This record gives sequence, structure tokens and C-alpha cells, in this order.
Amino acid sequence: MDILICEDNIEQLYELQRIIKEIAQKSVFNIRIYLATTKANEFFQVLQKKCYQPGALFILDIVLGPKQPTGLQLAQMIRKNDAWSSIVFFTTYSEMAYLTFDYQLDALDYILKDEVAGYKRKISDCIQKAYLRQNHTPDAHLEEYQTLPLKIGSKLLRIREADFIYAQTSLNKHRIMIVTVNQQLEIYGSLAKLLLLSDNFCRCHKSYIINKNKVKILDLHNMELVLVDNIKCPVSRKYLKKIKKELGY
Repeated sequence: MDILICEDNIEQLYELQRIIKEIAQKSVFNIRIYLATTKANEFFQVLQKKCYQPGALFILDIVLGPKQPTGLQLAQMIRKNDAWSSIVFFTTYSEMAYLTFDYQLDALDYILKDEVAGYKRKISDCIQKAYLRQNHTPDAHLEEYQTLPLKIGSKLLRIREADFIYAQTSLNKHRIMIVTVNQQLEIYGSLAKLLLLSDNFCRCHKSYIINKNKVKILDLHNMELVLVDNIKCPVSRKYLKKIKKELGY
């Protein structure tokens, strides 16, 4: 798998190369750094020639130097003709991550430069995910890459379907609460519309929708579902038969 990097800070570019080469030496995956540059224009020329392997991994700094296209603009160029390659953003600004959703670039991940202790692991994880995607990951694992479009105010946010645990109606009118493995969100919307986003979502109660892949126990005595992290959601008799069928009970 080819890896292409555009990072305008030369020291951070060298560090990325060092980490990737170290990962490559220990990995069973066939990976190589095809391009590592500080210049967006050089990166753009390679994109035009399309001489890298299909399904490549792109690592892009969101904010590049003056008078250069941004990493977001480079990602848009990639996505015009390449929906399958993986894009990872490497940035100092955590608030910039939301822009990747606004641009609808289907980014695999974003890595914060300041999290030095953790970004080697994240780079390794991204390489593994990108490699599996390139090499035709079986359908059973595709959920890991599916994302859900959610609107929070004027922002369009995408969360991984695999991270979704459950949702419930909010005390605030016309809003629902969504709980994922790493965050809790309140958005405008309805459970009925959310239910349409995935076949893995089931209604267990008029006020709750769960991800059936997160269910650990169906407790018929207490009429509740026990999900990951010991999260409990009520089950109403109206939806019990359907829940049992969906979960294979």
C-alpha cells in the first residue's frame, strides 16, 4: 500500500516518515512511503498523474503554508476521482477536525500533533485500517468504515456506525440524545429518522434505539437490555418480540 504525506513542517514530516518506516519494518503489511513533501503543488502533480497504487493512504496537514492549497482542498481533489483511498488529517488544531465533516471527505481519522504519546499508535491503527480497506475487507467488517451523518446546529458531523451505542429522546423538544463509545451528543431530529440510517439499529422502546451489535444481555426479568460498558436500556412489551427476533433469541 502506498502512503502519501503532505506536511509543511519539515521536522514533523521527518518524524512521520520515521514512525511509518518503523511500523513498516515490524508489520506483515506491504507498505511504502510513495511521497513525502512539504509542498502542496508537488502533491497535486502526483494526484494528477495518478501513479500511486489505488486504495492508498493519504496523510494531510489541514493548514499548509502561505499561498498553498489547504489539506482540505487537497482532500477534495482526491475525492473527485478516488472514493476508496483513505485520508487521515494531521493537525495542531482540534477544532479544525469539524471542517473535515463539513467538507464531506469521509476521512478515516484525524490525528492531533500535540498528542505525541498517542499519535504513533493512531498512525499504526490508520495504516492497518487503510490496508484492510484497500485489500477488500470482508463485508462483515465494513461496518467499521460506515459513518452516520448528523447535524448539530449548523455543523454536519459524521460518527462511525461502529461507535454508536444507543439513542433516546431528549427532555428538550424535537431533540434526541446519542451515546457513542467516546461521546454524548444532543441533536435535532427524531428516533424514527435515525432508525432509517442503519439495519443494525433496533427500537426497543418508544424512547430508545439501540445498536444491536452492542447488546450483551437481554434481561427478560427486568425487561431491559444490557449493552457495552454495562449501559442499560428499557425494553417495552410492544417491541419485545421484534427485539428477540433481531437478536436471535
